[in-house]
Amino acid sequence: MIEKFLDFILGSRSPLCAKDEVRPSMTGNYTQPNFGPLIKVVTKMMDDELIKKYPLSDIANRML
Repeated sequence: MIEKFLDFILGSRSPLCAKDEVRPSMTGNYTQPNFGPLIKVVTKMMDDELIKKYPLSDIANRML
């Protein structure tokens, strides 16, 4: 699940994005997306105890 959140946040810079894949841009000239709530969820999911119980995949570690 963390991979999906981080893939969404990173967009075209994600290691899960294929070289020929085109993704919509989340930014504009006037506004920036508010990823604050999503970052809070990812942070809660990365609690030390949870990481020990459910280790992150290699791709999730690369995204971090």
